[in-house]
Amino acid sequence: MLRPDSFRSTAIRVLAIVLTGVLVARGIRWARLLLIFLTGLGALYAALLGVARPLSLGWRIWFLAYGIATLWCLWALFRQPAAAYFAQPASPKTGGA
Repeated sequence: MLRPDSFRSTAIRVLAIVLTGVLVARGIRWARLLLIFLTGLGALYAALLGVARPLSLGWRIWFLAYGIATLWCLWALFRQPAAAYFAQPASPKTGGA
C-alpha cells in the first residue's frame, strides 16, 4: 500500500516534511536534523539522478538544479543568521499573576 509510486506514500512524505518545516520555523533545533534527513536524501537522489540516468538535457538540468538548490537551502539552516536563531535559548514562559 505504501509503495514509492503511490499517492498515499507521497502524501505522507510531504506531510512529514511540512510538519518538520513548521517545527524548524518555530526554532526547534533537532527539527533541522530531521528536515535534512527527510528532504536531503531526496535532494541528493535527484541530483545524482540528473547526472547518472540517461535523461534528456532539460530533465537532467531540472533534477540537478532541484537537488543542488535544496541541499544549498538545507545548508543555509546552519549558517548565519539562521544559526544564531537556533542558538538562542528558549525564553522562559511567565504566567499571569
